[in-house]
Amino acid sequence: MLPSFLRGLLLSSGVYLLFSTSLQAQQAAVRVLVVSPLVGETIDQQEKRYYGLFPYFSTADFDQARFEQSLSPDSTITLQVRFLSGTSRSRVFTPAQFAQVRQSIELRQQELAGAGTSSTGALQYGRSYAVQTADGTSFVGVLVTERPQELDFDVKILGPRTVPRADIRQLELLTPEQARRGWDPVGNGTRVFGMPTARPLRRGETLVQAAGLLNVAASHGFSDRLSAGGVLELPVGPGSRSYVSLTLTGKYAVPVAEKFHVGMYGEVTRAYGLLFGAVYGLGTYGTADHNLTAGVGYGYGYGRFGSTPVVVLGGATRILRRLSLLNETYIYETNVFGVKQRHLLGLFGARVAASRLSGTLGLAYSDGSATAPAYLEVAYRFGQVK
Repeated sequence: MLPSFLRGLLLSSGVYLLFSTSLQAQQAAVRVLVVSPLVGETIDQQEKRYYGLFPYFSTADFDQARFEQSLSPDSTITLQVRFLSGTSRSRVFTPAQFAQVRQSIELRQQELAGAGTSSTGALQYGRSYAVQTADGTSFVGVLVTERPQELDFDVKILGPRTVPRADIRQLELLTPEQARRGWDPVGNGTRVFGMPTARPLRRGETLVQAAGLLNVAASHGFSDRLSAGGVLELPVGPGSRSYVSLTLTGKYAVPVAEKFHVGMYGEVTRAYGLLFGAVYGLGTYGTADHNLTAGVGYGYGYGRFGSTPVVVLGGATRILRRLSLLNETYIYETNVFGVKQRHLLGLFGARVAASRLSGTLGLAYSDGSATAPAYLEVAYRFGQVK
């Protein structure tokens, strides 16, 4: 007869073997399916949001999910979902629906990879970025790490923050001065008052301006070098309809060095039954916040270009987070009855700017006359810059 302790040990071993065999049989009843190597066995909340998966389940309460396939003859595929609230749900998928999920992940990855390549360019670790997310949240943070699906930032006071790439609406690199002073970007320094600089609108940006009462202008960045737009002026008064003017504008600018750009600007105006315009060659030194521009322009009218150039000088400097000082000057020559004279005409003033909206006030000056208010403008910058 076996000792009592040995009988107990054998009995316990038998129960354990019986339980293990039953458990293995249950576990072997299904197997985990990997819908795509991009997400692995388990799909978490960020991957659901990033790839736009399972729209019939709320993303806010979504924790994780995985596909399981039954090893029974019917080979049923089931999506097992767990929510943050602790509840679980399952949903049966046909093989075609399972394949469709895989295809949607691959297509979404191609779209986002293409968008990231064309818009963000090479991100710079350790540099500060102004970030705007799809829900309207904005913050400034230092880029710490970069992954295919998300970016990690170190935000002052708040600490580390991870943002899915799919949630980033706008991403702008700050200059060292902007980062040091805590300034957010307020544009790319593309203009002074009406005078263009050699700094371009960035691809996807659109600038709309309303100057005076009925003078509306718009310009769009088709690439990081090429922008084009128009100006519509509607004079007020009896018979003013015949004095409506329409101007088409275009600018092509290229960076020669980090702080130096050169460009060409042209405009053609139709007004008073005539066609006239101007072309400028421009050079701009500096950043979006502090820049100096010089250039030479020639007017066009009556089917030919003028023989005397117009010299343009202008600049802007940002002195406070929302305030910049501006100046632009035109030096030109007239010839009246054989008498040549040089003249100076310009504007100086200030611009108050937020990240999108700005207002500008300018005073006119010239040689031999007093200053007078002459320029009032409201502008709005929109579009996605990444």
